[in-house]
Amino acid sequence: MTDDQQQILRTAVFFEGGLGLLALFVGWLVAFYPLDYLHLTGDALTDFWIGVAATVPSVLLFFLLTTFPVGPFREIHARLQQVILPLFGGLNLIELLLISLLAGFGEEFLFRGLLQPMLAYWTGEMGGLVLSNVIFGLAHWITPAYALVAGLMGMYQGWLMIDTENLL
Repeated sequence: MTDDQQQILRTAVFFEGGLGLLALFVGWLVAFYPLDYLHLTGDALTDFWIGVAATVPSVLLFFLLTTFPVGPFREIHARLQQVILPLFGGLNLIELLLISLLAGFGEEFLFRGLLQPMLAYWTGEMGGLVLSNVIFGLAHWITPAYALVAGLMGMYQGWLMIDTENLL
């Protein structure tokens, strides 16, 4: 691994893990606790398969948008090829898995475990869902279309949390 790849890995781990720690700290300060929304149902295997099933729409959308990029999704595809692939392309599977897991937990703690319930407290359940995912989409601004897709995927994940009362 080159020095640049080590720096990318360290930065990604620090940033994504830091989002989760930030969410936990701010949640503690304002009494909205992301960990309150993270629990096993008692059957870890069932929880695992529910989680896998819940990812199918996101994975399918990603596959379709990258395999058949049309309209504004061509720009997303080009950015992925020009920026994201070279940035992370030199990392091995374990390193990518680590970054992905930290991103998943960090972003879920922050956006679904902290912001969504906090905003819902002030604006109602739908207001919290919409506002937290507008922020989520803006935080993922690569192109306008990417921000829109990220916001909509965030809405889906936020709806799952509301429906299951679980970040897992």
